[in-house]
Amino acid sequence: AAIMSTHPRDYPQVDSAVSELRQRDFWAVPCFGIHPWFLSEVLTESQHFTNHHCTTGECDEDWYNQLKQRLKKQPDAIVGEIGLDGARWVEVDDELK
Repeated sequence: AAIMSTHPRDYPQVDSAVSELRQRDFWAVPCFGIHPWFLSEVLTESQHFTNHHCTTGECDEDWYNQLKQRLKKQPDAIVGEIGLDGARWVEVDDELK
């Protein structure tokens, strides 16, 4: 079973579900990522406008560090739904509409 996340807030539930399934002798793989719909909740406003993707390895965003730690602990994990296509949702103030 592939247990997927759509937001960093899902990561603990993914860990828990995978652990429980493996204890029951099921094959399970964790899948971590951020769905493009939720990027506005995760990235800072400046990152939305500068198209910053943390490619330098020097990012200190909490979500990025959580993802890195989980991938190091679980090298069999899959990464997906991280918005590599660049599609993002940026909330527009009602006054600007």
